[in-house]
Amino acid sequence: MLREGDGGSRIAIVDATAKTRERVRRAVRRLGHTPVTFGDVRELLHECGNSAAPFGAVLLMCPEDPRKARLLVAQLRKSLGTYVPLVLSTSKRQVRLLSDVYSGAFHRVVVAPSTFEGAYAMLESFFGQHQMPVPERVIGWGAYRFVLPLGQAAVAGDEVKLRPIEFDLAMELFRNIDRPLTREWLWSTVWEKGFDLQSRSLDTNMSCLRRKLGLHTGKHGLSLQSIWGTGYQLSQAARAL
Repeated sequence: MLREGDGGSRIAIVDATAKTRERVRRAVRRLGHTPVTFGDVRELLHECGNSAAPFGAVLLMCPEDPRKARLLVAQLRKSLGTYVPLVLSTSKRQVRLLSDVYSGAFHRVVVAPSTFEGAYAMLESFFGQHQMPVPERVIGWGAYRFVLPLGQAAVAGDEVKLRPIEFDLAMELFRNIDRPLTREWLWSTVWEKGFDLQSRSLDTNMSCLRRKLGLHTGKHGLSLQSIWGTGYQLSQAARAL
């Protein structure tokens, strides 16, 4: 299981559109890797010049103009080298054209996924192709069961409706059982935007999650607790703080 500070490979996501960027970012994280988002290639190249930490792969939303797409790929290859896998996400109209140019083990050209499930399936296949770890589609702990691609949860066999944010928070908690998670880390992992000290979104969602999954009683062996001045911890009931 992944733990805080152990977020798999760093995956760069380059997409000027916030909605599609967020869809892919959530899919990368749910698959157990660390998404790093950029609004354009210049931001990514700047990051590469200032950070020694490598990227395990890059997902690029290509512009409609194929000439511009080829220029961006050339810039990425010059900066990252030829062995960092690239996913080129584009329109149906451009798939064949780009596929003719970029074929081989270190490129994949795909139609831009229009749903979270589509993004998850595409990335799951891509990560597997490049021997990058991927979790089981269904994971469980005792009475708890989670279907990662669909965002479905069940407790003791009963389905529980979780909103996407609640499901993503649950995954971080269950991947870090018996380990305190800071508010800043939870916020930056689940939300793309930076940490907001004044926002109550994290606390509100944690409260809902505690109630929906029965994590306030420890009935099913786990208890979710707030740690003053730090964040939250999901603990085995016998080890509750």
